[in-house]
Amino acid sequence: MRKLFFISILACSTLFLKSCNNDEPEQPLSIVGTWHFESFNFNITTSDPQFTLELREMFRLIQISIDGGTIVFRENGTYTETMHFLGQPPDIWNGVYSWSNGILSMDGQIISHDLTNERLTLRLSARQMEFEDPRIQTFIVTTTYTR
Repeated sequence: MRKLFFISILACSTLFLKSCNNDEPEQPLSIVGTWHFESFNFNITTSDPQFTLELREMFRLIQISIDGGTIVFRENGTYTETMHFLGQPPDIWNGVYSWSNGILSMDGQIISHDLTNERLTLRLSARQMEFEDPRIQTFIVTTTYTR
């Protein structure tokens, strides 16, 4: 009897949860829109410890001088990234992007990223940033934006 009671409770709970399910189809994630700068981080290692220290200091200074920014992805496949640095006019980059099946390509390069409805994280390598040096072993710059 007790077993039948628990099975009945389980069946009712399942039906209740099913009836609460939202029947609207889930909207696919979209990169289109304005994203606001949240954070900038980096991971750098090289074969030369002094060079590693210099690069880390350079990127630390960049990190503390950022005073906001945005990246705007438009439906026509263009984007504009604007970064504000303390005491400087903004840096503005324009380019083209494609977004297909969760793959992001910016200016012809596939970009490692994480995307939710509220957060976009982009990870760029030294090659993607056109910052190549044979001493570089690890060079990843991560920028996070929110809607």
